[in-house]
Order: sequence, then structure tokens, then C-alpha cells
Amino acid sequence: HYFIQSNLSTPMTEWESSFSLQDWDDLIRHHTTDVESLPSFTQDAFVGDYSPQYERLLQATIHPDPFVLKNMRDMKTGQLLYQREVRKEEEEKTQDKNVRTFTSRPLQKENKGGTVIGSANGTPYWPGGFGDSEDEDDEAPTTHQEDFTSNLLVVPPGFSRGVDFPEDSFVEVEEEPDDITELIAKLDECMVTQETEQHANERSFSASEQEDSSDDEDQVTPALGKYQWAIQLDAESEVPNFYTQIVNLAYQFPFELDPFQKQAILKLHSHDNVMVAAHTSAGKTVVAEYAIALSLHHMTKVIYTSPIKALSNQKYRDFKEKFGDVGLLTGDIQVNQGASCMIMTTEILRSMLYNGSDYTRDLEWVVFDEVHYINDVERGVVWEEVLIMLPEHVSVILLSATVSNVFDFAEWVGNTKRKNVYVVKTPRRPVPLEHYLYTGNSDKTSKELFQIVAANDGNFKYTEFEKAKSALESRKKKDKPGGYHRPPPDKNIVLPFVRMLERENLLPAIIFIFSKNRINELAKGLNAVDLTSNKEKGYIREFFLKCVAKLKEDDRKLRQIMFLQELMVRGIAIHHSGVLPLMKEVTEMLFEKGCLKLLLAT
Repeated sequence: HYFIQSNLSTPMTEWESSFSLQDWDDLIRHHTTDVESLPSFTQDAFVGDYSPQYERLLQATIHPDPFVLKNMRDMKTGQLLYQREVRKEEEEKTQDKNVRTFTSRPLQKENKGGTVIGSANGTPYWPGGFGDSEDEDDEAPTTHQEDFTSNLLVVPPGFSRGVDFPEDSFVEVEEEPDDITELIAKLDECMVTQETEQHANERSFSASEQEDSSDDEDQVTPALGKYQWAIQLDAESEVPNFYTQIVNLAYQFPFELDPFQKQAILKLHSHDNVMVAAHTSAGKTVVAEYAIALSLHHMTKVIYTSPIKALSNQKYRDFKEKFGDVGLLTGDIQVNQGASCMIMTTEILRSMLYNGSDYTRDLEWVVFDEVHYINDVERGVVWEEVLIMLPEHVSVILLSATVSNVFDFAEWVGNTKRKNVYVVKTPRRPVPLEHYLYTGNSDKTSKELFQIVAANDGNFKYTEFEKAKSALESRKKKDKPGGYHRPPPDKNIVLPFVRMLERENLLPAIIFIFSKNRINELAKGLNAVDLTSNKEKGYIREFFLKCVAKLKEDDRKLRQIMFLQELMVRGIAIHHSGVLPLMKEVTEMLFEKGCLKLLLAT
């Protein structure tokens, strides 16, 4: 009727005007009651012969299950109580707000940092060492009982054969058990009797195997006294049958490994926590490099953390040449996010864990370089939180050369993660370290260099220390008594000191000054110092121009860039937070190659 009334306002054709309202009612009623009379149902409407295509049924889209399992927890304690089936529409609305586990689906929404940083609204994963909440006793009633005694499928789909279950392995259940766990327990009791004979046959082989592995057990020292989780490994004795225990190494080093490196690598293959307390330049990074290669072999991910951006940049360049799939994530630079090996600062890793980053799902190792920063008053809490928040499946590698209480720290980490920490500690320093006091302030006093710690014994020399004190006191007596004496400028002290270093062949050197302004003033005051040869000047100039070639012409003429170019050509550079990130990277690479002789840094 609406169709008829709406068309009354428009002029009708001769054919339409021949119908009355009663005729329209009859026509509509006829088409609604006898649908097959419509033109679309006549034989003329079909073009050609139609034959069914049954193979199209094999290409039908499989619809997903409209229900998912939702974890129901105690609102006060967070304990997992039971699981309930809910529709996906309801679960998708609240999934990002719930406590996430590794059984939940990954986040599909990409944020600004991809899935590496995670979302600020995300929820962290369950930390390792605090017990698995999903292992608690479920209080939900069992709604379905499965019959394991009959109608068992033994051949998987697509396989020609399957598993043959012996007839005597089935248990006759007189009455229906109250819980499925009771039935599984009875099945386990039945299987124990079947395995008894197999264990008896294996005892002779295991006894001989223990004799062969007795030498390997000697390499491990049990927990010392009060330590339960910290286990010391022998870092001096050779590891017998190392290359037979690990047939295919994940990474082939071009040199023979030291015993402490072999001990640590063996524990990496066991996926244990390792702490390497080796001296500087002893080769701690070898353990980290092998962990990266091992994770690439396992097709998992690894994170290398460092407390300093400059160290992160250096490790990125080194690992990029060796492994290829390496990314960098710091406050200044973001390169190849989502790579198999990510190098980042510890603060960024803490943010990832709190945001519930999906990168953690495939994470196998976390390497903490310079882990002694945990003692820092301001930043140490970051290392504590990261070690606590790491999930259970992630193992840690702790590297440090200056941790005094190694076993106390390893015991705390093991107790927190409820997992043993194997400690490798080197007894001596491979590169000698000597300490001197320099009291000179001019060319005449540039020879006032006093050795207070020798490399052979490491004992403090009080006699040399007293000589340094007397040299300073004798210089003060020559000054006029009374009044305020302003200390000499930095350049008056540094200039003779740099000449002395060049004369004694002690360059390159780093001078630490705890002020950016003082560094800039000192760099300007060293305009008469030239520490490079003509060949080095040409290489530095060519390398510098290649690094700034992609910048705009106006950017290449910035005052800082032009000043640093002139400074680096003479073998001097500065490094602090006020320097452009590109210039800091150029400084690090040139200093690593030995082209820069003097570095002024905070």
C-alpha cells in the first residue's frame, strides 16, 4: 500500500492508471503467496546448464569458535579459581584490561613502537619465581567426564599408522570417578608397573654413564655454606670433552675459548642462569655473543641491556656485523625494532615489561652488561625491578667485573627467580691495571707522576702517596699566605699533562670532567694541540664527510658540526649529552679505531 500511495503524487502511465486499488492488492497478494510465478523463477531466467561443484565445499571458510575460555580470579588475592566460557565479543572488549598470560592471544593493534615497547594500557605478564597461578587447585566443578577406556583414536588424521595401546594398560573403573584427575592418577599407577622393567634395564647403562660424567661433576662446586641458589663453577681447570658434549656449536669463535667461557656456554645449552664475574678484557662478551647465536639457532629472541647509550651504540655496531638481525632501542635512536636481537637500555626494558610487550613471548635470554649498576643509588632500582618482573621462561646472563659480593648477589637473584644461578669468577686480571697520581700543573712539574697501585700485587703504596701529598704541600707554601687563591684554568693543567702522555706513549686517553661547560671551554682552549699525523688527518676528514653527507647543506654548516670536524682532525673530541647524536656516534667509531687520541667526556 505504501508503494501505491507514494506513487499517487506522481503522474501515472497509461498502464498504471488501468489498475485500481483492488487490482494492486490482488497483484501484491499473488506475488507474495506464489513466489515461483515471478519472472526470476522461470526457466528463461537461467543462462546455460547448472551443474553442482562439490569440490567448492572443500574451500569453505572455517568459522572460528564463538566461545573462548576466560580465567576467573579471586578479586582480593588474584588467585586463579576456574575458567568460564564467554563469547569472543565480550572477551575482546576486556582482554587488554585483564592480567595477561602467555596463553592469551597476541595483541593485534600496532602502536607507535610496534609490539616491542608495548602499550601504556597493557598489563605485565606473570613474573617468574612467584609461583604459577595456573597450577593452583581449580575450584570450578567438572562439567564433563571423558571416557579413556574405549573409543580411543590411535591414528592421527593424514597418518598411515598410529599408537597401539596395550590391552592391559586400560584400567577398569568400577564407578564413575568424581574428578578426571582421579582417573589420570590411576592410569599413572598402572604405567609405573610397566616402566619398572625398563628402568631395571637402564640401570647398568646409567651407572657407566655416571662414571664417565664424574669428571664433569667435579667442575661444579656445591653451594658454599649459606648459599642455596648460587653455585660456583671451576673457572681455571680445563673442561673435558667440551666439543663432544656440544657437537654443533651455535657460533664458531676464531680462537680457543678459556675454561670459564666453556663452563658458561655449557650452562647456556641447559638454559640456566649464568653470572660471569670476570675481570675487564677477560672475555665476558663471548658468553653474551654465544647466547645471541644460540637464540638465533633456536629462532627465539634475546635482549642485550647496557646502562650507557654509548655502550649500546658500540655493541650494536659489533653485533650487527656478526649476526645481522640486530636492532637498537635507546632514548635517541630506534633502529630495526622487532629484530631477533635487541640492544637497549635497562630503563626501556623495564617499560616493556610493565607494558606487557608481546616481544616477551619469544624472549629466551636477557643479558645484563655492567650489572653492578644495581648498586647505584638512583638507577639501581631499575635493575631490581627488571630482574623481578622477567617471566619464568626467560633466563638471565649477568656480566660484571666490579661486583664485590658476587655470591650474595647471585643468591638474591636465584632466590627471587627460584632457579639456580651458576657463577663463573676469574681469579686474575689478564690486562694489567696500574694507578697513578699526577700532581703537576706546568711543564716543570709534568714529571710528578706517582704510582700508588702496581699491577703485579695490587697493594696500595703508602710511600708514593705521601710523596704526592708532599709535592702538593710544597707548592702551596710557595704561594702567598692569606687571601683566596683561584685554581688555575683547566687548560693550564691539561696541556702539560697531554704533552707528558704523548711523550710517554700513553695515548689514546680519556679525560673525565663532570661538567659540560668545562668540557666545551677546555676543548676551545686546546686549539694549539695537534696529536694526529697527516695520514690520520686525511682518514678522519674523509670519514667525517661521509657520515654527514646525508644531512642537508644548512645542517652541515651548524656551528657544532664545523667545530667538531676541526677538533677531530687534530685528534681531539668531546662526548656529553649536549652533543648531537650523530656526532657522538662518529666520535665513538673514530675513538674505537684509534684515530682520536684525546677524548673529553662526562
